[in-house]
Amino acid sequence: MADKIKDIARELFSYYGYNLKEKVKYRDILQKIGETMREICKDNFNHRNVWIDYVNNKIDKCSTEYNGVVISDGRYINEAVAFTRMGYLPILIKCPKDIVQTRVIKRDGSFDAEAYLHKSETDIHTLAKIVPVCIDNSNTLENVFEKLDYIINNFTEYREMHTKTWGKYLKSLEGAV
Repeated sequence: MADKIKDIARELFSYYGYNLKEKVKYRDILQKIGETMREICKDNFNHRNVWIDYVNNKIDKCSTEYNGVVISDGRYINEAVAFTRMGYLPILIKCPKDIVQTRVIKRDGSFDAEAYLHKSETDIHTLAKIVPVCIDNSNTLENVFEKLDYIINNFTEYREMHTKTWGKYLKSLEGAV
């Protein structure tokens, strides 16, 4: 879901000659762009699900080209609730904090601990307690893709097996949105 936010950041900041990957507060910048768009839509159009609608619109445009869709980087409770209502199976891809920190430092050159206190990070902790399907991301990316492929190839079975479990918690989450 964050692809559009990253595109906006890259395009806008490269105009001014900045390479965002060189910025220590890269994650903070992405979070602020996402939040600001939510606030603009909420304040001006009485609508706060701009990113959900954006992704859903993209899915509608390409739905005839593909048999299935994986929505990556959903981080908020309202996103999990909305896409679950649309029939998607929520899958949490989790990774131990020390591995996350090592990977971020390798990728970005530093780790901004404050950025990981943001709601886009803390909502994941709530989801981690209830999302019925979790994939461990402490190994290789190929390993994650193998597990995702297995779930996708067995989607109907997974969805039937976990819909009841997820449904119990969906109502409690709706109050938190």
